[in-house]
Amino acid sequence: MALNTGRMGLDDLIDREWISVNHLGGYASSTVPSFNTRKYHGLLVAAMAPPVRRMVILSRVEETVVSAKQRFDLANSEYPDTVHPQGFTLLRAFSADPHPRWAYQGDGWTIEKSLRLLRASNTVCLTYTLLASAGEVELELRPLLALRPIHDLTFQWNARLNPELRNSNGSSLWRVPPTSRTPEVFFAHDGKQQPGSGCWYLNTIYRAERERGYAGLEDLWMPAAVRYALRPGQSVRFVCSTEPIDLKRAMAQLEADDVARATVPQMVAGAEPDPTLEMLTRGADQFMVNGRDDGASTVSVITSLPWSPPNVRDALIGFTGLFLLTRRFAEARGYLMSLAAKLNGGLIPKELPEDGSAPNYDGADTSLWFIHAVHDYLRYTGDVAALSEGLLDTCAKIIERYRAGTAGLGIKCDDDGLLCSRVPGLGTTWMDAKVGDWVVTARQGRPVELNALWYSALRIVGPWCDEADQPRRATDFSALADRAKQAFNRIFWHEQGNCLHDVVTG
Repeated sequence: MALNTGRMGLDDLIDREWISVNHLGGYASSTVPSFNTRKYHGLLVAAMAPPVRRMVILSRVEETVVSAKQRFDLANSEYPDTVHPQGFTLLRAFSADPHPRWAYQGDGWTIEKSLRLLRASNTVCLTYTLLASAGEVELELRPLLALRPIHDLTFQWNARLNPELRNSNGSSLWRVPPTSRTPEVFFAHDGKQQPGSGCWYLNTIYRAERERGYAGLEDLWMPAAVRYALRPGQSVRFVCSTEPIDLKRAMAQLEADDVARATVPQMVAGAEPDPTLEMLTRGADQFMVNGRDDGASTVSVITSLPWSPPNVRDALIGFTGLFLLTRRFAEARGYLMSLAAKLNGGLIPKELPEDGSAPNYDGADTSLWFIHAVHDYLRYTGDVAALSEGLLDTCAKIIERYRAGTAGLGIKCDDDGLLCSRVPGLGTTWMDAKVGDWVVTARQGRPVELNALWYSALRIVGPWCDEADQPRRATDFSALADRAKQAFNRIFWHEQGNCLHDVVTG
């Protein structure tokens, strides 16, 4: 849905944020007027080791339209005691669907700007089209690079960041060389570049970071300015990437991406077209990450855009909506199999760290959500063969290890058949927030949802074992479920409050 921005003030505009993804873990994100208020905002945030190790490469682009010898700035930024430029005053419309687009209007001219991320590539393409004008206008672009991990900030330093020219397939390809702290960056365009015009833009303010109590001041490197001469109806392009790429190849990839987007599965097979369902399907697609592991295709999920790393617990909670209602059955199977391969001591990893280090296994409920996801996968697909190919054995091992006790997380089945989880200094449930050494909601003991998931897992896996001719496991799991049911109803029900206890500690 398009947003009419003509009468909106700056505060209203920057309260609205947009995001677009490249399905590698990278993204582009900002506010409606492209006024960056967070250090996580950027036009190219690249996943250097997909889906993690994300870096803000291209923070923003400053655009200036020159018409009838007047200069009109389209960009916006905040510096100490001032907002400059103030391009939001020229912004007339914005739409984020199917990709971000802006319409700017000045004295006798109208320009449309659009942003596209290439699928499965750390590449962003900006297109500017002169929709209407009494004559030719000039457009000047000044890309501003941050070149740092998403949680950090950049400050001016001495480094050789001046771009080097390379000719590529008829267009200009410029390379910003790598340093010991920054990656190699390329940008291609069909304009005229001003060599030797690089400089630092100092003291950009990110107001949302300051409001949250974090550092919010950054310096950005502008490697070179690019100029275009635009006639009415003409489009020009600027591409920034972490890999060598020319304009022709980028445009061909965008056309292929349009075809792929048109084939995204319907939310419900055979259902009548529904704009709301189509929007939800496209929304679910934004969380999906496709990559490769040891040469094989893999699928992952980024559950909290833009700054959180892949959280497996959240992905499994949303598994049915993300994978099954959208009919991504092959990807669903692949995701479950990839998690089963990471089973460690009865635990499925809770999170894949942003720095690319080994997975975190500190969620007591993640493995039980895995069993729930496998159950839903079978309900939607009938793919019972997946059980014999490793999923049943994984689920049974989770239950057996939880029953005996897991190392590190203090998970163990008590005499009543209920699960306890006690680890000093660590929250093992979804309430896992910490401030320094303080665990905000420790929930040591028997959390209610952990035991609900435990009972559900026992009832799910027992019949699978019976059908797989594993009578000992089937009998043990069924008896344990009966015991847990009686204990749960006896211990967790709070008669006076007419509710369930959240945690039973004693």
